[in-house]
Amino acid sequence: MVVEGGASQSEMINFNPKESAEKKEDQEYARFEELESYENVHKNVVNSVLPIGESTLVSIGADGKMVLIDRKTGEKKSEIRPHEKVKVPPEEGDGSASAIISLNHFRPGVFATTGKNDGTIRFWKIGDNDEMEMIGITKGHKGGTENILTVTENNKDGDEVEELYFQPKGGYQSKGGYHFVEKQVLNKTDDFESKVRNSPDPEAISLEVDGNTPAIKQKGENSLVFSYTNKENSWTQGFKKLNLDTGKVEPSSIEFKSRKPISVMTTVEGRPVDERENDQDYPLIVGGTKSGAMFITPDKGKQDVETVLVPEALPWEVTALAATNDRKIISGGNRGEIKIWSIDKGLKPVLLKELKGHNGQKINSIVVTKEGFVTVGNDGSVRVWGVPDERKQETIA
Repeated sequence: MVVEGGASQSEMINFNPKESAEKKEDQEYARFEELESYENVHKNVVNSVLPIGESTLVSIGADGKMVLIDRKTGEKKSEIRPHEKVKVPPEEGDGSASAIISLNHFRPGVFATTGKNDGTIRFWKIGDNDEMEMIGITKGHKGGTENILTVTENNKDGDEVEELYFQPKGGYQSKGGYHFVEKQVLNKTDDFESKVRNSPDPEAISLEVDGNTPAIKQKGENSLVFSYTNKENSWTQGFKKLNLDTGKVEPSSIEFKSRKPISVMTTVEGRPVDERENDQDYPLIVGGTKSGAMFITPDKGKQDVETVLVPEALPWEVTALAATNDRKIISGGNRGEIKIWSIDKGLKPVLLKELKGHNGQKINSIVVTKEGFVTVGNDGSVRVWGVPDERKQETIA
């Protein structure tokens, strides 16, 4: 029997272990559902969440609180206002607002928060009595720090250091250009346990463009990625990369046509170099817009690449994006929509699963975990998603 294309039926069903594994993964994601729901964790808006270990979640909200949730009991173990009534020098901020802007992993067992107006970045751990203990502090920006990222490097002496990249809330204009990212270098041996530490003044990295989104660390690459709007044509959007080895913005920006700017981003790690056959095998940059569109661009180190538009990825705004280590994309919307996508067969993603949560309200953040992912939203809740009954044993994040 001959089928279209001249291949025999026996040739068409040859076993392909790579394809078989991908199909198995796809089937598993198609079984995802809500596993746990923690209601009224915060008053109304929950901004972000982090899994700490196997049984703890830490969340921050617009109410200025940071809350520790015990997943074994489903209870709040503790809550604090980490940036309220903070006594800091006037040049570091007025300390009047308690709102927290961001929550980030820093080191194993250590996480960091940034305050709205107090001009600091604060480092925390969970103590013996399930209390959140501040173990370090460093300067951020006077007007609030939007986002922080940590990169481990070796300095010129061969010692391991952590480079702390952070961004001012909304950016600020200066003589050298638009300051979008700044940097501090923290020694790996800094003893946060014994003292509260103030780092030296940050080293500014000046960028030529005003970014639409906070920069994100590119998966598998030593670079930060951000989106921007072409200043001469507001219908032209683009992605640029800051090379962390050189401290310079790479000239190979990628531009594409979009009426709306990119508002959220994620990156997908590329397959090993010797396994890259098609565009979807390269590292990918993924952006979402307020019109519900999603853009996917292969990062091949050059400008002339295809950017795929998914015009109705979500019916309304794309408000959150995340990517797993097995190269799936998770998108969240402003009416509680969640979609899981596969890009194994091409840059145009295939929808694996559609979910609904958070009482139809906006999803603010998606964090990938070993068993699936966690979401937070404007309904004040924290929700855990995955495969029911037999939770994933392998690490996908």
